[in-house]
Amino acid sequence: MKILILTDIFPTPAVPHAACFLTERLKIYNKEGVYFDVYSLVVRESIPLKFLNKLRGAKLPDYGTKVNYDTIDYNFIYLKQGLFDRLFLRGKYLDMMKKAITDNLPVKSYDLILVHFIYPLAIVAKEISDEYGIPYFLIAQGSDIHTHPSLNPKVLPIFLDAIEGASTAIFVSQGLLNKAISVGYSGKNATVIPNGVNLSRFIAIPKKHAKEAIGIPVDRKCVGFLGNLLPVKGADRLVEIFSSIQKQAEKPLHFMIIGDGSLRDSISEEALSKNVKVDMRGYVPQMELNKFMSAMDVMIVPSRNEGWPCVILEANACGTPVVGSDNGGIPEAIGDHNLVIPDGYDFERRFAGKVVSVLSSPPNQDKLSSQAKQFAWDITAGKEIELYEQVLSSLSIRNLA
Repeated sequence: MKILILTDIFPTPAVPHAACFLTERLKIYNKEGVYFDVYSLVVRESIPLKFLNKLRGAKLPDYGTKVNYDTIDYNFIYLKQGLFDRLFLRGKYLDMMKKAITDNLPVKSYDLILVHFIYPLAIVAKEISDEYGIPYFLIAQGSDIHTHPSLNPKVLPIFLDAIEGASTAIFVSQGLLNKAISVGYSGKNATVIPNGVNLSRFIAIPKKHAKEAIGIPVDRKCVGFLGNLLPVKGADRLVEIFSSIQKQAEKPLHFMIIGDGSLRDSISEEALSKNVKVDMRGYVPQMELNKFMSAMDVMIVPSRNEGWPCVILEANACGTPVVGSDNGGIPEAIGDHNLVIPDGYDFERRFAGKVVSVLSSPPNQDKLSSQAKQFAWDITAGKEIELYEQVLSSLSIRNLA
């Protein structure tokens, strides 16, 4: 089996772990003897356009021909874009993407195409599939379902057509599948396979040792958040939640935020104005996260939307309970619905109350570990491989008949 993988997300020098959920599953593909090539399409500007953008203070990065992260090669195909293209050919962008793929790759040599993130790559994959007779699969991760279709309603019909045309549309949670159905998807070719957790990387460290390792007080309970500091992740709720937790708790606590994003400055300002001390660590390398997760006594996930939040299972594997909102795939990942808070009126206070309750009476660590083990990458990525093999076998039998 030989797979052409197209993805809009990939490691960069600034964020090397940006595609960690893709990298982890591809490591299992390698382990199981599946051959694949990974490609992303990126824009390369003409000299005049580059000069104009430089005057505007905008600059596109040059990634070279490929980048390697954690043993996986991510290759790049560059789309040449001139000033004329930018001004007059915006509507031809999908055609340009298809041509770039078919001109640069031996498309006919692949048994199937796998697309991560639906728009625009799944639309291009469908056109290639129709022309070359190669089946395509897609894996919907989150924002490609719950955000992108609403940003451009005109794209919705071809967006849905691309999902319906796939041999199988894989959704990382039932909640994400339900969202797709709510915007018009039939669900006929859908299956749910969650993202997984790397159990060799996310290992529990005793709380005291973990807190010492990252330099936080060992005599205080730690409540932490890990994620992009964006509204969709509920990052604008963090200070209010922390403030309410401190008011309801009996002892002083340590509040920690790991991650970066557009809300970082406003979070710092709000924390200062509300006299809430927050330990903001910025991005932490993937290899170091288990120390931070183990140091937390509770992790919070107050997102407004999620496909499948890997951090929940990673925290559980480190022996840390998670309190989350009831949005997207969060309840499925948490498993224990007693730790899920319905969104809505007075959310921050209710959420804080549950965190205080968990701090005083935490779940059994063995139970948390067992929850995580159900989603080891060997299991989840293994299901994907079985699915590809079944579809290809079915097509072979059909062709022989």
